Amino acid sequence: MRHDILRVLGLWRGRTGWLVAGLAAAVLSALAGVALLVLAGRVIAGAVAGGQPVAAALGGLGLAALLWLRPVMLFRPVARYLERLVTHEATFRALADMRVWFFRRLAQRLPTGLGLRRAGDLLGRLVADVESLDGLYLRALVPAAASLAVVLAMALVVGAADPLLAACLALPLAAALGLPLLLAPAAMRSGEAVAHAQGALRSAVVEPLTGIEDTLAANGEARAAARVAAEGAALAAAQRGLSRRAAWGGATGSLLTQAALLGSLAWALAAGAQGLAAGLMAVFLAIAAAEALGLMP
Repeated sequence: MRHDILRVLGLWRGRTGWLVAGLAAAVLSALAGVALLVLAGRVIAGAVAGGQPVAAALGGLGLAALLWLRPVMLFRPVARYLERLVTHEATFRALADMRVWFFRRLAQRLPTGLGLRRAGDLLGRLVADVESLDGLYLRALVPAAASLAVVLAMALVVGAADPLLAACLALPLAAALGLPLLLAPAAMRSGEAVAHAQGALRSAVVEPLTGIEDTLAANGEARAAARVAAEGAALAAAQRGLSRRAAWGGATGSLLTQAALLGSLAWALAAGAQGLAAGLMAVFLAIAAAEALGLMP
């Protein structure tokens, strides 16, 4: 799997600038969300710890609130828009390069002839597999970079206040961050099973149509239909297995982020007046982490 990913990234090396810019925009957007919740958590924690209304605590921040809170509130949607714009532009350019590479390699083999064996599978891979590579960047690399930046930033921010609280917050989130790597081998086998089943179904559909005269002459319509039904059932079973793994992975990731949130909340309730502010800030950061880690595949 690592070799395949590195090979695809090697084919995209001509778009390194766009790809890196997209990762930077995603990290910046995620950190802006963390900064916004840190400031909000500081205001609310200060109000709760001081026994005063939130509006009074916000007014007590004075110039700091005007200098940091409002600009961050305005910058966050701008950063999200730039992230979407740059990452999708990088994906479109990278996939364009991938299609050019694919057609060039295909053209090099045309003089020897491709033959008609599994032509449907080749057509499907030409269209679907190249397009599905957008998930490698948009739904894997970009969320992973943003989530890693969020977890590290939270560990540093909370660790400055209380290292033990930082461990309670960061350890479940680090486990959720590493969960895709743990699930990847089994998911790769399920994905390969789905890919083979899709190829078999495409071949079962295209090949009888390609030789429609022979199929009709041999009265093979029933056999062709039965083969399509069997391959369709095999594909449905493979897709159910992959969906089941994805559901279990998503549920486990959600439980880990909820564990960080509940751990921070328990700390805030048990810490008393001295640790209440740090605990409430950790709760807000756990909410920010849930948003970032929820995009992980």
